[in-house]
Amino acid sequence: MFPHLDFPFAYVVNVLLVDASPKNGATEVWLGTHHWGNNGLKESPENPWIRSEALEERRKVIPPIQASVPKGSLIIRDLRLWHAGIPNQTDEPRIMLSMVKIMVLIVNVGTLSTMVQQ
Repeated sequence: MFPHLDFPFAYVVNVLLVDASPKNGATEVWLGTHHWGNNGLKESPENPWIRSEALEERRKVIPPIQASVPKGSLIIRDLRLWHAGIPNQTDEPRIMLSMVKIMVLIVNVGTLSTMVQQ
């Protein structure tokens, strides 16, 4: 897992291929977390999960949401936004396409080009 940058460096477009709701595992998002990132908040460099203490502190400010989103909708989000997969409580699969656009200045995962480093 690579460290997220402190500025917008990538965005994700999710395309809902079925209706999504909390019941069928709509993605949980933590609004506003893209403004202050997650560096230093993860369990460890090898573990991408945000520490539970940080989640609980954020929950006091703005708890996460699970939006009900109709089939065919697009969700566009900053890659730095905290988000989580939630279990699907139905027998029907929740299908979603995800496309990620990363700045061309990032050459390899976790490695910045000379332009960004200077």
